Amino acid sequence: MSTSESVRFATWNLRWARTTSAATPTIRKRLAEVAPDVAVLTEATLSMLRDDWSHIEHGGVATYPNTPDDGAKVAIVSTSPIEVVDRVGSPALPTGNFLAVDVDTPSGPLRVIGIVVRYNQKAAYVDALPAALERTVTDRTVLAGDFNMKIPASGLAKRLYGVLSSFGLSIHTGGPHPALAAERPLIDHIATTDHLETGDIHVWRRLDPHYRDGTTEVSDHAGVALSLHL
Repeated sequence: MSTSESVRFATWNLRWARTTSAATPTIRKRLAEVAPDVAVLTEATLSMLRDDWSHIEHGGVATYPNTPDDGAKVAIVSTSPIEVVDRVGSPALPTGNFLAVDVDTPSGPLRVIGIVVRYNQKAAYVDALPAALERTVTDRTVLAGDFNMKIPASGLAKRLYGVLSSFGLSIHTGGPHPALAAERPLIDHIATTDHLETGDIHVWRRLDPHYRDGTTEVSDHAGVALSLHL
C-alpha cells in the first residue's frame, strides 16, 4: 500500500485488451503511472492482468458470446490479498457483472464492489442492484466500475444515484473533467461510504499521443483514480 492509512484506487474499462493487443503497452504504462493499490478493471482478460498483479478475482469469465475465453466483465486486482465475498449479488443481475471482495489493507478489510451496468440491460441492472447491495455494503465500502452513464444526469442515472445514496454510497467522480477536453464525459465512476475520506481525483483520456499518434482510442472509456484515506 502507498501508506498505512492511504489507498490509491482506480477503475477503467480495458475493452478486452489481450497480452498481445496493440493497446496493451499503453494500458500498462498508464496504470503504472497511476500506481493503484486496488483497481476495478472491466472488460479485462485475466491473462493480461496476471502479468502485472499478484492478487486477482473476477465475477466470471466468458459469460457472454464473442468475449475472450479468459475475459471477465468485472475483475478486481490488488497489491494486497483479496477474499471473495459475493460473485453474484442478486440472481436478477446480469451474469458476471457484479463482484464483491474484501481487500486486506494494513488498516483492516476494505470492502470493494465492482459493477458493470450492462449497456443493454441498464434498467434491469438498476432494479436488481439494491438486493445485491443489501448483502454486501459495509461501513468501509468502495463501489466502482462501468456505470455506462454519465453522472449527474436525469432518468436512469438519477435512479442509480438514488440507489447508491440509499446505501450510504456517494459518487465522487461525477461532473465535468477538464482533463477529458473534447472527449465524451466519464462513464466509469467511484463511490464510497462516508467512513472513507477521499483525496485527489485523476482522470485520463481515451486517446494517448503515444498510441497510434493519438488518432485511435486506447479504450472507448476514460479511466479515473482517487486516493482513499482509511
